Amino acid sequence: ELDEEMVYESRVGDVFTLGTTSWRIEDITRDQVLVTPAPGVPGRLPFWKGDQLGRPLELGRAVGAFLRELGALSDEDARLRLLAAGLDAWAADNVLAYLTEQREACGHVPDDRTIVVERFRDELGDWRVVVHSPFGAQVHAPWALALGARLAE
Repeated sequence: ELDEEMVYESRVGDVFTLGTTSWRIEDITRDQVLVTPAPGVPGRLPFWKGDQLGRPLELGRAVGAFLRELGALSDEDARLRLLAAGLDAWAADNVLAYLTEQREACGHVPDDRTIVVERFRDELGDWRVVVHSPFGAQVHAPWALALGARLAE
C-alpha cells in the first residue's frame, strides 16, 4: 500500500532506505512507486501513516528528562525507579539493558539535553550517520527535510 505522504514528499531520483537496502525512485504513478536497488547510496528512512502525528515536543522532553534521571542513578536505584513507574521486573531489566547497550555503543544515552550523532560504516564500507534523540517525528521530520535540502545544495 502506498503512503501518500511519503510519495508527496518524494521525487523521481530520490533514494530511501528500507531494511538494509537503499532504493532509487525511478517513477511515480497514480498507484505505484517504481524503484531500483541503489546499493551503497545513503537514503532517507521512509515514514508511514501510523507515524504521521509523531510524539509532541512536550512528550519528547518528558521522555528525555526521564532518561536523564535514570542515567544519574545507580543501576539498582534506576531499576527501583522503573518499578515505581509501573514496569514489571522483566520490563525494567530490559530497559536498563537497552540503555547500557546504547551507552556502550555511543558513549551516551540521548536525553532532553543530549542529542547523539553516531557515524559508522555500513556493510559496504560507506559512512552512515544516525541522529539519536527522544524528540520524535514532529521535531525530526522538519529537521530531516532542512538537512536533506542543505546536503543537496
